[in-house]
Amino acid sequence: MKIFRYLSIICLCLILLLTIIWVRFGYPDDQRITPFPAHTLSPLHQYEHLAFSLFSSPQTAQHSMGPDELLRQQQLLKEEPSAAPWIQTSSARIRQPWQVYLSAGSYPERLEGRDAILIPAGQSFRFHPGVQGRVRLETGALSLGDDLVLELRSEKRILRSWKLTKKTAPRNHRSFWYANIGRYLQPDAPVPGGQWENLSVSWQSSDKAQLSFTCRGKQGHCLISGANIWQHQTESKPNILLILVDTMRKDALDDPVSAPFMHQFSSQNIHFSRTMAAGNMTSPSTNALLACRKPTSLGTLAFSYSMNQQEKDQYYLKNPASFPQSFRDAGWETAMIGNVSVISEVMGVSIDHGFSQQIAIEQPGYDTAAISREALHWLSQHGHKPFFLYLHFHAPHAPYRPPFRDLLATFPGLSALSSHPDVLRWLYKGEIHHTDRYVQKVIEGLRSMRLEDSTTIVLTADHGDHHEVRFFGDNDVGPAFTGSYFDHGATLFHDEINVPLVISPASRRQNSEISQTVSGLDTGPTLLSLARLPVPEWCEGHSLTPLFHQESTEEEKSSVTSRTLGFEGFHRRGIFFGNRYKYIRQYSPVRKRIYPPGSLTGTMVSYFSEELLYDMEHDPAEAKNLTYQQTELLQQARLYYREYYRPDVIYELFISNPEEEELEIIAEKKQTFMFGMAGQPLKHGKIRYSPGSGKEYRWASEQQPLSFPEIRLGGKRLAVSLTSMRLPLSADTLGQLPIEHEDEQTFPRKAAAWIRKTEAHGVHKRQIRAVNPDFEKLLKEWGYLNDNS
Repeated sequence: MKIFRYLSIICLCLILLLTIIWVRFGYPDDQRITPFPAHTLSPLHQYEHLAFSLFSSPQTAQHSMGPDELLRQQQLLKEEPSAAPWIQTSSARIRQPWQVYLSAGSYPERLEGRDAILIPAGQSFRFHPGVQGRVRLETGALSLGDDLVLELRSEKRILRSWKLTKKTAPRNHRSFWYANIGRYLQPDAPVPGGQWENLSVSWQSSDKAQLSFTCRGKQGHCLISGANIWQHQTESKPNILLILVDTMRKDALDDPVSAPFMHQFSSQNIHFSRTMAAGNMTSPSTNALLACRKPTSLGTLAFSYSMNQQEKDQYYLKNPASFPQSFRDAGWETAMIGNVSVISEVMGVSIDHGFSQQIAIEQPGYDTAAISREALHWLSQHGHKPFFLYLHFHAPHAPYRPPFRDLLATFPGLSALSSHPDVLRWLYKGEIHHTDRYVQKVIEGLRSMRLEDSTTIVLTADHGDHHEVRFFGDNDVGPAFTGSYFDHGATLFHDEINVPLVISPASRRQNSEISQTVSGLDTGPTLLSLARLPVPEWCEGHSLTPLFHQESTEEEKSSVTSRTLGFEGFHRRGIFFGNRYKYIRQYSPVRKRIYPPGSLTGTMVSYFSEELLYDMEHDPAEAKNLTYQQTELLQQARLYYREYYRPDVIYELFISNPEEEELEIIAEKKQTFMFGMAGQPLKHGKIRYSPGSGKEYRWASEQQPLSFPEIRLGGKRLAVSLTSMRLPLSADTLGQLPIEHEDEQTFPRKAAAWIRKTEAHGVHKRQIRAVNPDFEKLLKEWGYLNDNS
């Protein structure tokens, strides 16, 4: 009897274990994602234009409270975590004191950010739209506090009132049950908890009408996410769907096994076979794509994963808006959905790229299904008017953990189990297959909503992944090594920067492959051109429409194909020039785990090659470095490099004083030098450093000096030398400074002084600051906090 009981318990445990494994790895969750029905809010449902936007016309609005009280209320909102702990206030470009930027949701499951207008209970917000005729107003609303009523009033009557129910903090999505089982059993609906309510009302308006939002209730705040008023128009605007798949290599679309849908989609539309991403990691590449400027132009934004408020303020002061803002200003409904924390304002760590909504979907494990589900729900709510939707899928980003069904679908045979590199390639293909199913769901959803013919679809990636076996030679910091490292961010080889780019223009489908080399920065200008919008002057990319429009002239095509292209990463930059050559400059060593062919374990290797030069026409595999063979070509590459990046030059004066004798620095009039460590300016006169005050000194000047101050050590004049040439410094020899960057060198053992010429943008240091524990966990999961490069 006891044996039967034990066997029963064991069987039940096995059944439970198998059920958990099936739900976790084999449950066909994508089959539950079906397109939502298109949601028409009023008869003005297809061809509309934006007649009035409250956020772009704040001067027409008036709050019933004074600015001081508004600021007090805004600060109070930030200090009320008990009201709604899942509400986060963040700082974006705020035009008026009553505007705040709010993120609402359950992070990391779902976090939605919007510009919002704060209306305390019992107060009103008035505005003059100046629009007449049949119109429709749409807005998002949220209650922070008690159950509140939001009224939209004209001068004569209440047009509509909505009851805003008090939100409660959603369940803990970090729990073991939800992370492994619960999320697979959700109904086919967007993720609940902390969502804005979309409100709409239509009426006949006069151009002199004054409208007002009134918040009714005892306490709390009504929040509205920008009231937009729409009117009927006769000319249609093309919708835009931009799909970016993180870490998708260019050759992924060439494989009909791992990417059956994307492979077919690519073959049926305009396919660019040689597209160079702006960067080799998410932050530099994607921020550059959206800002339409190369990573160097973006500064801290591109080369960090978290910006503080001061850095963001400085960015907004000197940089124009990103290209999605052009669509928003022209009347498109805009949103970014997906794994977007490090490239959006939704978590407060990046900037506002100009989207009306920013919805971060970052689940533990797979978030691909949730991103697709959220995208289809958003399309059902906003697809009846012109829209620009940006989707960012996180998979196939490392660590590669595809569902079991996708592993089976891409199993290449037992040979895939022979070595660790082969296993990693198989896992990567499984991740591609997993993402392919959900990209298909989104595009099929467009078809079922009858939006495909009016929508321009772009499929691309932010960067690739290093899978090819390479010789890591030219190595002065460690032994030469051959292998792959199955990650990104350490090189600028084609594995990491050659990405797919497929364009399917609305109502103008065509099948063609374009072999000219283009840049990821060209994505924004191309979309603006297809939407018949002007490309801003500050945009550093080019529209690619001349390459696939038959009416384009040869001159228009040449302007796109004859330019120099750039691509950047942490501690390295490169260019493509002359339609065939690729030049890479590395500024510091990188340390990665390299897997030799056939190996079971990898080896940590330090890799450093200061300059790399390849002829991509005869050496597409980048196997032969021409740096030491083509001297004239190398000088030409350096010239193109400097013309493209235009680095600021900094001259640094180094002085070593190991003998600890008295050091004197004597400057002539009109000479200004900055003491590097303390920021002490040296204009003219004399500065003495007594013995024992230090052994090493450093000064820097951002302007090209014709002469440096006289330096005396122990009463004797010390000659200032160039680092590499060791010539006495003068106006003549200064021009002979080498162009290339020179690495730090140790101070000599005897008294000496020398000049080093560096490039201000030459070295980009990775700055990672975790803003909260959840964000830090995500960065660790993605590998950013454990990267030694």
